[in-house]
Amino acid sequence: MRIAKHVLFMLLLLTALPCSTYGQQYSVRILDGKHGLPSFEINSTFVDKHGYTWIATQDGLCRWNGRRIETFLPSLGDSTSILNQRCYTIHECSDGTLQFSSINGISTFDKGRQAFQNWSPNGDRNSTALRGSPLKWINDSLASFWAVS
Repeated sequence: MRIAKHVLFMLLLLTALPCSTYGQQYSVRILDGKHGLPSFEINSTFVDKHGYTWIATQDGLCRWNGRRIETFLPSLGDSTSILNQRCYTIHECSDGTLQFSSINGISTFDKGRQAFQNWSPNGDRNSTALRGSPLKWINDSLASFWAVS
């Protein structure tokens, strides 16, 4: 009788396990150069509150909408382009503003204009004063600040 209880318990357990995960379906998509990803060297990823996936790579900042990748690159003479193609960190402020760090400074993405506002040390867009210094985001109740460590 005791063996029968154990066998019945095992049968119930085996039939219950698949039911608990049956309704969950996961899809995996591999993004690569064929999809427009400029580099496999990824420094950071982030999903913003609108559902876009941002990918900071060594060769450009990418935004994936689930169908295609858009890459943002610096453009000489265009002050509204991102500061550097190598982005390291991604941060979303409480108001939804996205900020990206590079060795040249910080780029803030203006969603309305689809353009960047940039800050760099001494106002020099080409400054590499932050080279080798990882930026760390520090948040407080008043604003969002960054610090070099």
